[in-house]
Amino acid sequence: MLSQDLPNFCKEAAKTWKIKKLFNDLEETHRKLNKGQSLGDYEKHYLCLLLSGIEPMQMSDQLYDSVETTRVKITQSGLYKTIDKLTGGQVKNWRDPIILLVNKGYRQSEEVQEKEDILLMMTCDVEVSEQILRQLEDKVKHILGAKKLRIQKIEKGSIVIFWQGSGSAYEQIEVLFRQGILSDRLEVPVLDVRIVPSENPVNLSQWFENIFTTGWQSVEELLTPQQLRPAYFAESVQQAKRIDLQIDLISHTVILLLTLTRENAERVIVNLKVFPTAELPHLPAHLKLILLVEGEIFKEITSRSADQYIQYEFEEEPGNDFTVKLALGEAEITEEFVV
Repeated sequence: MLSQDLPNFCKEAAKTWKIKKLFNDLEETHRKLNKGQSLGDYEKHYLCLLLSGIEPMQMSDQLYDSVETTRVKITQSGLYKTIDKLTGGQVKNWRDPIILLVNKGYRQSEEVQEKEDILLMMTCDVEVSEQILRQLEDKVKHILGAKKLRIQKIEKGSIVIFWQGSGSAYEQIEVLFRQGILSDRLEVPVLDVRIVPSENPVNLSQWFENIFTTGWQSVEELLTPQQLRPAYFAESVQQAKRIDLQIDLISHTVILLLTLTRENAERVIVNLKVFPTAELPHLPAHLKLILLVEGEIFKEITSRSADQYIQYEFEEEPGNDFTVKLALGEAEITEEFVV
């Protein structure tokens, strides 16, 4: 169990980490792996320093050991193996425990209660550390004027941070990114920002009630009148969504337009169109619009070198679901719908 007289370094870590729960879970796991032996104070001290934003090269004064001696002691103590077992991951360097413990839910999380919760994926070319995480949280909050944001998940490679926030928050961040100034504001290189697709399918029947899922916008916001001219239907509802397909760090942006025409209570006509953005004359060649039904490809349309748009139209009954996939090379985005 966690001692009551923890030194100040653990109090600092407790500002952003669930230290008591973490140490209790580590203790239980460590005992199972080491025949009842407890996790040592040295290992707890090291981990608290790490979770306070202090890197191993800066720990000598607190641990009274050289960097190499600390590395050997921590390796021999079995702390990393215990973290492996607890998180189901694998620690290969001192940064990995931070990633694994964040993704396991041990970092303090603020309850973000927005009317329209979304996940924003931000890809940053920077190594993970507690100091970097705190810096990003504070600066994003400052940019948005928000009191609460939550890191949902971190992936290795370049840091991919999933923030939970509102649609308006995403729009502010996206504008800064597209203007090329987000990296300067955050003081880290930002490679990409995008909305993480919702796990729930888009409910198309709600569109007739003017209820739209976050990320879908009025067509006038994303397409020009010239692009829209062939797309209107009588007594129909339309929404459009910006789709970013990234290949080798180059983003190819297209607009997915979905038009619904409800002729009666049992029949809905669904029209899918994919346009280039207003800045480009045509779609990228070999872009695929794929309709999947029950996980199987029902229809696939591929753009040619100078197509201004591609489309497919079909009928559905209320309650049926389908999936739309846009693919360009190895990049692909899927959207799930229920009529």
